[in-house]
Amino acid sequence: MEELTPIQKLDYVLYYIKNLKHEQVSDATIIAFSINSRVQEIVPEVEALMIIKKLIKDGYVNDSDTNEHGIKQLSVSFEGSVFIERGGYSDQALRDANDTEKQKREIVRLRNLDIHSEENQKSLNRLTLWLALGSGALALIELAKILMPAFQYYCHCQFVWQK
Repeated sequence: MEELTPIQKLDYVLYYIKNLKHEQVSDATIIAFSINSRVQEIVPEVEALMIIKKLIKDGYVNDSDTNEHGIKQLSVSFEGSVFIERGGYSDQALRDANDTEKQKREIVRLRNLDIHSEENQKSLNRLTLWLALGSGALALIELAKILMPAFQYYCHCQFVWQK
């Protein structure tokens, strides 16, 4: 039997605890031992205990119930049931990987958008410069058209006066 990944082990232990009958004694040590003997060293007892602690820390397993012998019973919390319905740790890892890939694509898209925006800004600046130069030249031509008759009259008067 091939070795399970840590995520698959988390799912296995969570599903195992969910399938326990409420009458069963379910102290963490006993669960770890039964998991260990059931899957023949795929999830060692020490690892099963760490997994159970993580499941409790994540809020997917409750360990607050104590039976008449003083042994804590483990049960899957509501959050754990919802988490199992959504596919457990395996599907969460896939969703996280997809989200990471989407974020990377969005970063690349934004970088490309910045590059194109800079190029467009440079083109717009060049166009604005050419428009300003053209407008200035047109203004000079129009000013010359307006002032030319006055200049010709003034020049003509000077030539007449000098005679």
